[in-house]
Amino acid sequence: MPKAEFCTIHTRRDAYFASLPFSGGVMAILHYCYVFDTTTLSTFANETPEQIVAHLHADAVAAVAKQTPALTEALTALRFSPSWINGDREEADVAAKQWVICLLAHSRQVPSLGREAEPPYHLILKLLLEDAGWSNDSITLLLHGEPLGTLLTFAGRDDLKPLFSGLEDRGGWLSHAQASTLLAQLEASRGYLLNEHARHAQILHDVTIGQAQRIPALTLAAWSRALEMLNSLTSPRESLFLLLD
Repeated sequence: MPKAEFCTIHTRRDAYFASLPFSGGVMAILHYCYVFDTTTLSTFANETPEQIVAHLHADAVAAVAKQTPALTEALTALRFSPSWINGDREEADVAAKQWVICLLAHSRQVPSLGREAEPPYHLILKLLLEDAGWSNDSITLLLHGEPLGTLLTFAGRDDLKPLFSGLEDRGGWLSHAQASTLLAQLEASRGYLLNEHARHAQILHDVTIGQAQRIPALTLAAWSRALEMLNSLTSPRESLFLLLD
């Protein structure tokens, strides 16, 4: 899609769809997305578990003390508690919590599939992409990303997985290569997503209430938002951190 067309959609859609009536529980589920630099994982390369625990704690304390807007938003979604950095370091998941803080400390906010006061693009895409023939694995990858524990494999430190108990509950991630693959899949689904309006109305009937005439525009916005999110990665060293609240 041409950049000018993207900009037109993006400047209008949030205000336009904020008033859309969605069914009860749908809007309670929010989707957040951030870009982080995977080269920061190199700090794990030659450190012992004890060294990693020590520097994660110090870095997490510093990050929370001087939060970026992205970290503030993410910590709210993650239900952050001061006990994550000030509590019992023997808790099973304390290292996982502190590592997530460190990953997000220098991240940047990018378009997601449904923050506060936005339509639930993630739900719309899930329903439509299922009908378009996407596999469950591909849909899960787009909406949730890979389990965070696979970052340890990426960093060559599978031996640290016992240290990071509970990491899978803190979000997911997408590499630059995975984002590129998903972009190609979304482009291949363009015809279905932008033209099958009658079919979309049937599928989204239980999600929207009396808004059938807006479904074509809503579907276009969901598709373009997914493209925008995946296109947020500007180099192979960057990855997406995905969070569903």
